[in-house]
Amino acid sequence: MQRLKAETKPFHDQVEGKAFSKKIMDGSLSYAQYQELIFGNYLFHCVIEEALQNVLSEEEQLKLNLSKRLKKAVLEEELTLMGFHLFDNSQLPEIKLNDFYEALGALYVMEGSTLGGAMIKKILMKNPTISQQAPLLFYGCYGEMIGKYWKDFVGVMNDLVQTLEQEDKVVKKAIDAFNIFGTCLEVAKQGIGISAS
Repeated sequence: MQRLKAETKPFHDQVEGKAFSKKIMDGSLSYAQYQELIFGNYLFHCVIEEALQNVLSEEEQLKLNLSKRLKKAVLEEELTLMGFHLFDNSQLPEIKLNDFYEALGALYVMEGSTLGGAMIKKILMKNPTISQQAPLLFYGCYGEMIGKYWKDFVGVMNDLVQTLEQEDKVVKKAIDAFNIFGTCLEVAKQGIGISAS
């Protein structure tokens, strides 16, 4: 986990820059920017969740409690409540996951953003522009289970990633996932694949 955090930090920081992190922290995030963020997260989850479900066996999905970690439906519901209609998006990037360890790398990015989302929700609740208009379904969606879900994920990572080759696979796919996250946020900025109802 230490290696993963260190080697992906530049890519994590790039995503944060595209995800209005400064505006979130200083309370100046607009409702339109919030909507863009939710759409970008939705696109990212569309890409990653499909890839995870395609590569992981039923046993591996159970080991990772994957069904509880899927958030595409929550994001879709939030966008619908905000008055948006989604349609097929051919602009999305693809991530190719070949095995369990590559899946762990992609899941690290997905779960890390959820962990950060719990803190983000507390900050957004203090921004009246957002708290009075946004459904706030996605950020903080794990509720009181956030700590347990993260601890469980880290436990699987520590128990099952044993060799340097396995570590390399996890790190490489985490970097790929961060890059895809950035691309999804850029696509969201362009509003491709969404329209107001």
